[in-house]
Amino acid sequence: MIGSLMSMGGYLLVLFVLSIWAVVKVWRSSPLLAILCFFFWPASLIALIKYWGDEDSDIRVPFFLSLVVSLLLGYMATRAVNQGIDEMAYYLTDEDIAEVRRSDPAMADRLQAARDAAIAEDGDPYQYDDEDGDWEDVPERPAARRPVPSTPAPAAAPAAPAEVDPVLAEARARAELAQAVQLLSWKFGSLDLSPAPASLSLPATFRFLPRINALRIGQLRGTPLGSDVLGWAVHREVDLGRDDAWYVELRYQPTPAGRLPAPPSDPAATDAAQQNVHYASRLAAALADGRREALAPAWDAESGIATWSWPSEGMEGHHDHVAARPLGAGVLTYRVAGLHESHAELGRRSIRLAAASTRVRDQ
Repeated sequence: MIGSLMSMGGYLLVLFVLSIWAVVKVWRSSPLLAILCFFFWPASLIALIKYWGDEDSDIRVPFFLSLVVSLLLGYMATRAVNQGIDEMAYYLTDEDIAEVRRSDPAMADRLQAARDAAIAEDGDPYQYDDEDGDWEDVPERPAARRPVPSTPAPAAAPAAPAEVDPVLAEARARAELAQAVQLLSWKFGSLDLSPAPASLSLPATFRFLPRINALRIGQLRGTPLGSDVLGWAVHREVDLGRDDAWYVELRYQPTPAGRLPAPPSDPAATDAAQQNVHYASRLAAALADGRREALAPAWDAESGIATWSWPSEGMEGHHDHVAARPLGAGVLTYRVAGLHESHAELGRRSIRLAAASTRVRDQ
């Protein structure tokens, strides 16, 4: 995919040079028409016909060369998109492909074939451990055994591992992430959050990246998606290719009956505030499996939203900000992870906005 994108850049440069060439020739006879051709390409047809055969202003050569380069550019763009889809397929799960199949069976078949071919060559990229929720690397499948010769051959000295320049490797990783971000397809407006019985009305300043599109970006950023992640709500000014990029991660976690604590039943009780804090703390503990203690837990009975923060693992001075909406058979969570304490208010406002923008359907 990187090669195709580089080729596209080269074709765009050639196309620009040809356009300047044509504009310069037209300028000799009509500066106004030359300016129009530069900003509005179809005007070149007027110049082509008008100055056909004119020694100074004939643009036949740059015009038809531009058509050829445009066709090549379109071919490389299609190829880059196809390669991006095939690379993304490597990180899809069976559930992801089944979700695609509901709306586009042909695309699902293509993703399935691309994923099977990639796994056969490179092995499974990861697997999800349902017991503790961690992602684990899966070793590559062993190569096929070769026949052993009747006369043992002398053992060859092991080849020295090739040294990889860490700076070059990091630069390549950043370039791959930046290119993947440029190819993202975003959603706007009102979104169905199935399998959660809810929908999200995106605020005007946010856009949504569905799970199937976020898989590749999460892998490149070193934050693989759990099987219950629905997608990311990303502010329009945030570039996911940057190290400091932040987003609201939406999860829907189905829960067995009785696992989640019941919310306070009497909002008029004298100790209602204390009950709300206690309930939010217990809800956070249930979702975190008791591994972390929630900070500043709060429960708003009117909106049905609980909020709290967790210290970010391995990042001193950073916190994960979480909002949760219990939905009976499960719970929707909204999380901004790894924010520095100086941006805590940004995290709290973002999760509250996303949670308040969610509409729960009748169950």
